Amino acid sequence: MHFKIDKSLLRHSSIILTATVIGGLFNYLFQLYMGRALSPEGYGEFSALVSLLYITSVPAGTIVTTIALFASEYKAKSEYGKLKFLLIDSIKKLFIFGLLGFILIGIASSAISSFLNIGSNIPVLIIGLIFLISAVYQIAVGTLQGLQNFTQAGLNGILAAAFKLVFGVLFVYFGLGVNGALLALFVSPLLAFLFALIPLRFISKTISIRTKNREILKYSLPVLITLLVITLISNIDVVLVKHYFSAADTGYYSAASLLSKIIFFVTGAIATVMFPKVSELHIRKEKTIEVLRNSLFYTFMITAPAIFIYWFSPAFVVGMLFGREYAGTTEIIGLFGVALMFFSLAYIIIMYSMAVKNFRFLYIITGVLLLEVLVLSSFHDTLFTVVKILAILFIMLFTGMALVVPRK
Repeated sequence: MHFKIDKSLLRHSSIILTATVIGGLFNYLFQLYMGRALSPEGYGEFSALVSLLYITSVPAGTIVTTIALFASEYKAKSEYGKLKFLLIDSIKKLFIFGLLGFILIGIASSAISSFLNIGSNIPVLIIGLIFLISAVYQIAVGTLQGLQNFTQAGLNGILAAAFKLVFGVLFVYFGLGVNGALLALFVSPLLAFLFALIPLRFISKTISIRTKNREILKYSLPVLITLLVITLISNIDVVLVKHYFSAADTGYYSAASLLSKIIFFVTGAIATVMFPKVSELHIRKEKTIEVLRNSLFYTFMITAPAIFIYWFSPAFVVGMLFGREYAGTTEIIGLFGVALMFFSLAYIIIMYSMAVKNFRFLYIITGVLLLEVLVLSSFHDTLFTVVKILAILFIMLFTGMALVVPRK
């Protein structure tokens, strides 16, 4: 297959990738501090709650994707008055939505704490607070991405990660433990949202033009289902491990999961840049398949070296990032990395499909999720067995996505 170099995709991906690496450094320092300050048992509890957070934050991801798509469309047509209305109206409505989510999480907090074997409801309530602010913060993030202002989007991501590290260390150092680590995840998006409004202030000078919400809602529903399923696929394993395994084993698995997801987070820069570019080309009725091919190629080229290191130097990676306390992690990170490579490739195709408003893939990802829950609930004798199942499922996911990808 011939790949024509896409300089714009490479340049903008490099900006987001650089920001992701810098933000990832702050996130790594945050995770490193938490892993050592909270102990394997405490870190396992924190990781299970963060996995729960990812699941409950799916609506926030829907917001980013939807806002980014319509912002890119308004940019392509220079309809900034419609963008202003969308931005203000979304902030108002999603604050109410986030508040309702917080209330629902509060009502279910006892049941959630019991399932995760956590002795207090407070950590779950903090998850509710994070849900509240995340719904609003992602509006600004999606707008920056849709406008293809990747420099400001990248800087904002760095700020959010830096705030998380600073406040996380402070809160845990002063004795708040897991609750403190989670509170940092609330403060950081709140501050980052305020900073994200600065590069968007030019929109305030335009005259607001009311838009019909029907088209936005029509697109949001399949996006919500997609991101919910994808988030469950990539996080339900940690929740199930917390349920079936000991606290120490959960800590080892959580560390391996985090290390493997570095691959996904880094390659996410490519998906972030690809999405609005494909959307804008699609609106202009231009060819988009070449952007997908380049995105897949670049994703593979980034993931391959990481997998090589994970597979052949696991002790070095685990020891450097988490310390010798997590030696039980070395047996599974190599295969975990392979699993996440295929997941990352599948995710590129999923984002491409959503950018061209084609959702034929929904039955594939739903089937993979159901298989994951069923098989992991039935077969979980060792951590290696869990990872092996994930690798098989993610290979199936990528294969299925490659078969149904829209070719335009």
